[in-house]
Amino acid sequence: DPSRPPLSCRTSPPRGGRSAVTSAFANRRRWE
Repeated sequence: DPSRPPLSCRTSPPRGGRSAVTSAFANRRRWE
């Protein structure tokens, strides 16, 4: 699934933006 980054990327997002990644994912699902 290209829309799903590798586990290593999800557990160690750049700039420690885990909350940002979660928010972006939630927003993307909400808008689709």
